[in-house]
Amino acid sequence: MTPHRFLAIPVLLVLLCSVLAGQTTTGTITGIVSDATGAMVAGATVTARNLATGEVAETIASNTGNYVLPNLRVGSYELTVNVAGFKSWRRGPITLSSNDNVRVDVRLEVGETSERIDVTGEVPPLKTESTEVSTVMENKLVNDLPLAVAGIGGGMRNAFQIMMMMPQVKSGNGESAWDDLQVGGGQQHDWNVSVDGMSIEMGWRNHVGYMNRLTPALDAIEEFRIDTATYKAEDSRASGGNISITTKSGTNELHGSAFDFYQSQHLNANTWQNNKFGRPKPVFHRNDFGATIGGPIYLPKIYDGRNKSYFFFSYEGYRFPETSGVSELTIPLPEMRNGDFSKWVTPSGQLIPIYDPTTTRVENGVTVRNPFPGNVIPTSRISPLSAAINQYFPDPNAPGVVRNYRTPGTGPSKRIEDAFLTKLDHNFGTKNRLSFTYSQNGRWHENGYDRDPTNPDNFAGRLPYPLAGRIYYKGDQYYGKVARINDTHLFTPTLVNTLTLGFHRLTHPEHDVTAVPQGQNWGDRLGGSVKNNPYYNNAFPAVRFETDNYYGWESTKLWDEYHTVFGIDENINWVRGAHSFKFGYSGQLMMLNTDNRNRAAGDFFFHRLETARPGDNSGTSGSSYASFLLGAVHNGGFSVPFSQQLRFPYHAFFAQDDWKITPRLTANLGLRYEMNLSVTEKHDRFSYFDPTLPNPAANGYPGALRFLGKGPGREGRRNLHNTAAGWGPRAGLAYQLNDNTVIRAGAGIFYASVKVPGLQGASNGFANSPGWSSADQGITPAFYWDNGFPAWEAPPILDPGFNAGFSIPWWGADEIAKLPQNANWNLAVARVLPGNFVLDVTYTGSKGTHLASDRVNIMQIDPKYAYLGPLLNRPIDDPEVVAAGFRPPFENFKKLLGTQATLGQALRIFPQYTGVTTGGMMNHSGNSTYHAGIIKVTKRFSNGLTMLASYTWSKLLTDADSSEPWIAGVVGSGVGAGAAQNHYNRRPEKSYGVLDMPHMFKLTASYDLPFGQGKRFANQGIARHILGDWNISTFTFAQSGYPMGVIDTRYQNNLRGGTPRPHVLTHDWRAPTVGSEFDPDKDNFYNRDAFVARTNPALDPFGNAPRLVGKTRMFPTYRTNIAVSRNIRFTERIRGNLRLDIFDLWNQKTWNRPVSQDLANTQFGVITGASGNRNMQVGLKLLF
Repeated sequence: MTPHRFLAIPVLLVLLCSVLAGQTTTGTITGIVSDATGAMVAGATVTARNLATGEVAETIASNTGNYVLPNLRVGSYELTVNVAGFKSWRRGPITLSSNDNVRVDVRLEVGETSERIDVTGEVPPLKTESTEVSTVMENKLVNDLPLAVAGIGGGMRNAFQIMMMMPQVKSGNGESAWDDLQVGGGQQHDWNVSVDGMSIEMGWRNHVGYMNRLTPALDAIEEFRIDTATYKAEDSRASGGNISITTKSGTNELHGSAFDFYQSQHLNANTWQNNKFGRPKPVFHRNDFGATIGGPIYLPKIYDGRNKSYFFFSYEGYRFPETSGVSELTIPLPEMRNGDFSKWVTPSGQLIPIYDPTTTRVENGVTVRNPFPGNVIPTSRISPLSAAINQYFPDPNAPGVVRNYRTPGTGPSKRIEDAFLTKLDHNFGTKNRLSFTYSQNGRWHENGYDRDPTNPDNFAGRLPYPLAGRIYYKGDQYYGKVARINDTHLFTPTLVNTLTLGFHRLTHPEHDVTAVPQGQNWGDRLGGSVKNNPYYNNAFPAVRFETDNYYGWESTKLWDEYHTVFGIDENINWVRGAHSFKFGYSGQLMMLNTDNRNRAAGDFFFHRLETARPGDNSGTSGSSYASFLLGAVHNGGFSVPFSQQLRFPYHAFFAQDDWKITPRLTANLGLRYEMNLSVTEKHDRFSYFDPTLPNPAANGYPGALRFLGKGPGREGRRNLHNTAAGWGPRAGLAYQLNDNTVIRAGAGIFYASVKVPGLQGASNGFANSPGWSSADQGITPAFYWDNGFPAWEAPPILDPGFNAGFSIPWWGADEIAKLPQNANWNLAVARVLPGNFVLDVTYTGSKGTHLASDRVNIMQIDPKYAYLGPLLNRPIDDPEVVAAGFRPPFENFKKLLGTQATLGQALRIFPQYTGVTTGGMMNHSGNSTYHAGIIKVTKRFSNGLTMLASYTWSKLLTDADSSEPWIAGVVGSGVGAGAAQNHYNRRPEKSYGVLDMPHMFKLTASYDLPFGQGKRFANQGIARHILGDWNISTFTFAQSGYPMGVIDTRYQNNLRGGTPRPHVLTHDWRAPTVGSEFDPDKDNFYNRDAFVARTNPALDPFGNAPRLVGKTRMFPTYRTNIAVSRNIRFTERIRGNLRLDIFDLWNQKTWNRPVSQDLANTQFGVITGASGNRNMQVGLKLLF
């Protein structure tokens, strides 16, 4: 589906006024107009004026006295009310945050309109009109709080650092997140971020590392808001929460800033590990700098845009010169490169003979070979390609046969990030407002090897070019762009339409330095490289030595990934009587284009077996480098370049009614319908596994490939699966007990998007990666590379039996067509306290179903065969297997599977494949339950103080931690991911979540000290200059440790299931400490006596240990971060701000998780490291 066709549907809907909205970053002022007796006053004109821009919005009170002013920009407003027979009424300032619904009731007095009633003071910050669980971080806190350079993502300060300060937002260490950002009871990665009302959701790339490039720089952001439960029908596409970012706009006055934040090792404490081993602090320095400017568009004598046209621009940059340490690598001696292995000896000095594979023969039933005379390979026998590659090996610069090359340690590299944003706003009178935002954010590196690849000193930690391996031109690059245009039109005072169009794009190129710049033509330069591969010129061929510790270079990476998302949101607000209706449509088309040329030049593995005594892998004969010289490849192959152009269409409709049942009772009623249409590929290059189709490669055994698209051998259809759709009802009640207390309750059903990944696996037959391996353990090589690759078939290969004998994915259409669902509910009480504090006490719960999960493993052998034990690993024609009554599942089973044609393979559900993967985003069988109690105290800025404090008690039980399930294996305890221990009984997999942390406290606060001009103390004289204008702010948090798991790989049950777990006697697995505190030099984390060894896996195949256990947790985390700053006034309009940020003030370390959680590992329960050391940065700002 092209963008034009995709957008045609919503454009027609707009013309027909079928409408909907995206995540809201505007606010609403609502209330009731009454007279002194309490009678409702109809027909009053209600006007809101933005105090910064002069923008005016106007409506008319309904016949029930209700008024609603929707779609107001974030900011401070003055509200006026006029109606004949009554005095005019005015109140302000009224602070409005994103998605706020601020209640301002008006009590009029009889009189002339020329008379006026002024009501002063802020409106009590009490949410009385809606029931979602939400939190706003106001701009004062964003500006004042300590935010570390090189925090989340390691680069410039970013929006996710603010998100981590919000209630119910969690990660493994509590203050940064990469793979593990989780919101409430939702899955990791299943949250939605919007910028100025437009979603920037990225499907399967909804990952902090990618999303960092799509969010604006911090100094361009006006406000953060997060909704974690029962949000209205206009919002969705996430089970965990909606995160809303509102960018700054220009005002009637010119304002701007310039800033620089600086970090250096001189400001930091050393780490625990460095102190333990006597190592100095690593040398570094970082700079995060930028500028902003905004105001009215004003051209003297040409155009005066005050009160109607505004601009805002921001730029932020990051520079970090990176260094690498020295590495010791093993490379061949110079004489070895000429074939002389006379110095190739064991550590005891015994010569390691090199055998000639061409002399391999059978004598008396035994396979034998002759060694090369003198342990020297004749020059005439050295492969021309190997000789051509040899010339790039450096000479050893350290003694010995091993670890004889010390790499440079200071290869020059500088990480660079640049982000800018431009925003334009224009008012066409009082009835139309237009806004445009464009932002761009990129990350790359300036590397010495990019400028001069021939200089070995530019390759820190590696061999010189072109043997450096997978090292990227311009480093690991990410580039993001976001554009949005929004039009708000007032048709009548009670009918307002808002249309938003936008797109966002993320580009992620990974280009090996031997491939880019293009035209290096390494195949030709090496004399033709490996024949029978038309792509040999793409890059330098990859060589790996599987034995002998020689340094090899990884397969070439030549990958381009382009995510482009077009979106449209159209909504209409209609006020009628006591009802405020909102209707609409939302559409999105995500296009994922990938160009995959990885491994195109070839990937070659060399082993000692080809030049050893036949079958001898002891290390006392043969050499992988000698095999390389002969060109005897142990296994190798290449990938045919393949590009995909995937299309993910999404449509949604909603209707919302905020019904003012009584002046104190409001109902929020809504219904949303969401549709994730099937992914398609632009050229229909899709295949899928059909479990019932006879497989011609397996004598018709059920289970083979089908091919989408039109033409011979294809299905004639484009869709991989049926439309995944669902209805999402929402309902909530807010009852205002009195002016200071409100009770809220809500419930609803919410859906996440179908995060289908890159789908390379769904291209079997259209892509091909031919590969070959030695079939007899090195007796004969897979091939000699001077002879070229063996014969292979170029795609497309529309054969249902393609890839039989290997692993394939199963994109189960029934599973993908189920939208991940989260039903949640909440009950809350909010109370305004003295001093303008607001106390919120909330209970929220959720139930997740059809969640992305990787627990399914249909290829596990049925546990009823566990009694066979090691017999499952014997060949299908083994006499003992035959005697036990087992036969091949189909005639050519042995020929198709080769050495893998075992009894266990024969008993699998699809024995013609070594794997049929169904986990990850291909399967929606996961479940979760979540309960949380939240106590939150907030205070908008007054009397010098603003704060947000929260305590969350929660419990998360799940078998589906992440919407990108593989991620769960790298966060928390590290053992919570992967297939179920027993596919046939997956109930034990539902356990405490990877990031279940029952106790979490967060405090963000900023306090302007009461000294200086206009303050209570020291407000004149020298004291004012010394003590005045100081601020102190903090982000302090404490959180429980995450739950731990244990595995036991000693006792394999041979069923090809998930990682086995042990038997346990208790769920408290912690070992007692020798002293009063844990000491990693004396203590082990685990108590081995808590576990019972299974001595006979055949009779006792599965352990009773849960996946993760709540009674055994990692150590809690405590952090106190503070910032101390002072404003320095130069003039009335110009001031400076000097600040010191201190992170981990008390230098509190948190022990890392154990090296191993595997009972079979000698490092089981051993802890060797810790995180946390005090860091500081200085900052300077100039503001006007």
